[in-house]
Amino acid sequence: MSINLQQAHWGAKALDAISEKLQRELPGLRGFSSGNLKKMRIFYEEWQCLSMGG
Repeated sequence: MSINLQQAHWGAKALDAISEKLQRELPGLRGFSSGNLKKMRIFYEEWQCLSMGG
């Protein structure tokens, strides 16, 4: 689990807010829905576990 989630820096709506901000600041860029960001986070966390041998 990412440090931000472990230390509760992110609330339940953090990915929604990040998604909205990315879509607003980068209007032509696609793929940053909150669902996609959640999948990216899960992939990152799993990759970290694999790369650390755990």
